[in-house]
Amino acid sequence: MSEKKTYQASYGLLRLVACVTVIVHHVLSAVYGDLTKTQLPLLVDNLLMCNNGLFFMMSGKFALENYKGDIAIYYKKKVTTILLPVLLLSAFYYLYYNGSSVFADGILTGMAKFARAFMANEIVEYFWFVSTLLGFYLVVPFFAVMLRKLTEKEKDIFLLLLVAVVGITNF
Repeated sequence: MSEKKTYQASYGLLRLVACVTVIVHHVLSAVYGDLTKTQLPLLVDNLLMCNNGLFFMMSGKFALENYKGDIAIYYKKKVTTILLPVLLLSAFYYLYYNGSSVFADGILTGMAKFARAFMANEIVEYFWFVSTLLGFYLVVPFFAVMLRKLTEKEKDIFLLLLVAVVGITNF
């Protein structure tokens, strides 16, 4: 786990392309609303949608590579870099959309309402990916150990199973 790897620019470029296409996909959805009205935006949107999976795979690759074996440090870093910013931004949006009426029944009741909305991902629709990303990051320490112990053949079969499940689901 302590081997030093050099940075590969191609992975960085691929990650950048995946991030940009995910953003463009979401912007297209917002701009066109109903993409079935015209064929070109629908085609572009469908092609860009494939990059959501690429974005998650690249994030997972870097998370697995950066996991050094200390689970407490790993989770602390994810809380400060992902969970806390999303929690604060969600609180901002919650107050923005609901105003001070959130606290009409008291601060504790308002905080409980916020907590329920946050856990149910009901505050801002485009935060859907955050709970998915957090779920992926929760299993990285265990997944890292598992993947390091698999043979190349087992990794190939595992990848084939993942692609088959995703393919069947989307088909």
